[in-house]
Amino acid sequence: MIPIFLCPGNFTMIKKGLISLAILFLLLYIAPLNMRPVNTPDEARYGEISREMLDTGDFIVPRLNGLRYFEKPVLGYWLNAASMALFGDNGFAIRFPSALAVGLTALTIFLLVHRFHGRDETALLSAFIYITFIEVYGVGTLCVMDNLLNLFMTATLGCFFIASTNKTVRNRNVWLLLSGIFCGAAFLTKGFLAFVLPALTAIPFFMWERRGRDMFTLAWLPYLVAAAVSLPWCLMITLREPDFWRYFLWKEHFQRFLSADSSMHAQPFWFFIPFFLASAFPWILVIPVAIGQYKRELLRKPLVRFCLCWMILSLVFFSASSGKLITYILPCFPPLAVLVAIGLTEYFRYGSKSIFNYCSVMPVVLTGLMVTVLLLIAFTPALHRKIYVPEEGYKLWYYIGAAVFCFAIMIKSVLTQNRLWRMVAPGLSAAAIMLLFPFAVPVENSVHAGMTAFLDSQKDHITADTFLVSDYRTVQAVCYTYKSRDAYLFLNNGELRYGLSYQDSSGRSINTAGLKKLLDDQDNRQVAIIIKETTKSRAGMLWPDPVYQASWKDFWFAIY
Repeated sequence: MIPIFLCPGNFTMIKKGLISLAILFLLLYIAPLNMRPVNTPDEARYGEISREMLDTGDFIVPRLNGLRYFEKPVLGYWLNAASMALFGDNGFAIRFPSALAVGLTALTIFLLVHRFHGRDETALLSAFIYITFIEVYGVGTLCVMDNLLNLFMTATLGCFFIASTNKTVRNRNVWLLLSGIFCGAAFLTKGFLAFVLPALTAIPFFMWERRGRDMFTLAWLPYLVAAAVSLPWCLMITLREPDFWRYFLWKEHFQRFLSADSSMHAQPFWFFIPFFLASAFPWILVIPVAIGQYKRELLRKPLVRFCLCWMILSLVFFSASSGKLITYILPCFPPLAVLVAIGLTEYFRYGSKSIFNYCSVMPVVLTGLMVTVLLLIAFTPALHRKIYVPEEGYKLWYYIGAAVFCFAIMIKSVLTQNRLWRMVAPGLSAAAIMLLFPFAVPVENSVHAGMTAFLDSQKDHITADTFLVSDYRTVQAVCYTYKSRDAYLFLNNGELRYGLSYQDSSGRSINTAGLKKLLDDQDNRQVAIIIKETTKSRAGMLWPDPVYQASWKDFWFAIY
C-alpha cells in the first residue's frame, strides 16, 4: 500500500499520514483477527478465563477450568470479557483488545514525538515503524497480555516525560495523575513490573539530566495514584483468596525472575539480544543509518535521552531475569521506534545519502533471495508437498507475489530521490508480507493453531453431560472449545497444579487408577479422552477399544 502522505492532494502531511496509518493498522491488525483458529495454549487459556468470568459472573477471582489461576491480575481478562460480551465468543473478540492496544500504543508514540520533536514526518514515521516491527506484528494479533502491558507502560512513561518537562505546577500534576492511572492499569494487567520499569527509566534519565531531586519530587504522585487505582481489586482478591499474594509474589515474580527452573523458561543473560535485533526486522537493516546521527547535538535532546534509558534499561532488566520469553521485551520497541525515526529523518535532512545506499543493498539481496527460494519451492513438487496440501497450493503464490512486490519496493528505494519513499520502504516491504500472512499459512502445519480447529471438528461427538479428560497440553483448548469448567486432568497437572492443590479441587486430578474407575463407573455418561500420544503411552495401561477415536498430529481423541 502506498502511503497517502506520499501522494499529492489538498490534505496536509499530518492528515494524510494519520489516514494512511489508520488504514494500514486496520488491514494488518484488525481485519485478520478471526481468520485463523484460536492458538493453544495462550489464546485458549486467556479466552477461557474471560469466558468463565462471563459464565459465572465472578470478575474477582481468575479461574481456568473452574480452578484458581493466579498467574496474572484481572484487567486483561476484564477487557477480553468485555470484548466477548460485545462481539461474541470467537477469535476476533478475544484478540481485539490486544490488537487495539497496538494501535493505541502507536498513537501514543506519535503524540509524544509530535509534541517534542517538532517534525510531522518524524512523528508519523515513528508510529509507522512501530506497527511494522516484526515482533509487534507477531504478538499484536494474538490474545496475550503483553500488548496491553506495553500500551499502559508506554502511556505511563509518555505522560511522566511530559510532566517532567512541564514548568506549570497544575499541568505537571495533571500529567503525573494520568501517568499514575496508566501505571495502575499496567499493574492490574501484569503485576509489579508496572512499578519497576518506570523507575528503571526515570532514575538514569534524571541523573543524565542532572536533575536528581526530581526523582523524588515527581515520582510520589504517580505511584500513589497507581496504588489507589489498584486498591479496590487488591482488597477484594485478598478477602476472597488470602493466598493469592503469596503465590503471585513468590511464584510469578521472585521465582520467575530468579529461578533457573526450566519450567520458568530459563535462558542465559544474552538470550534477548539476538532476539531483540531479529525482532526489530525490517528496521534493523537501517538502524546503522539512524545510529550515525546520534552525535552530541542530538543526544542533548531530553526525548532522545529518555528513550535511550527506556530501551536500554528495560532490555537489561529483562535480560537479568532467569525466566525469559521473547514477548517480554515488547516494552523495548516503542522507544526504539522513536530513536530510529528521529535518526532517519535527521539523516535525510543533513547526512549524505551514501550510507543509506549501502544499507539498502542488504534488503535488496534478501528480498531477491526470498523470491528465488519461493519460486524454487513452487516448482519443486517434493518441497511444495511438504508445506501445502494439494488444495491449498495456491497460497504459496500469495507469498511469491508479495515477495516480488517487496523486491520492487526495495529497488525503487535505491533508485528514487524521494526521501519519504526511502524512509518508509523497509516498512512497506514488511507490510506486504504481513498483509498476506493470515491467508497464506497452512493451519494444518501449526500445532498451536490447529488444535482448536481439530477439537471443533469433533464437536458432534461431545454432549452436554460428557466427562472430559485432558492432560496439561490439551486442557486449555478442551475447556475453550467445549465450554467446560470441569475437565479432569490426567497424570500431569502442568500450570493447573496450584489450582488443584486446594481441597475443593483435588478430585479433578486423576491417575491411571482414577481413569479406570471413571471408565467403569461412567453411569451411562460417555467419557471423552483428549490427550497427547506421549501421555497415553506413559499411562502404562491396556486401553479398551473406544466407541469412536480420531487423531491429529500427536494428539488422541477417544469416546467411551
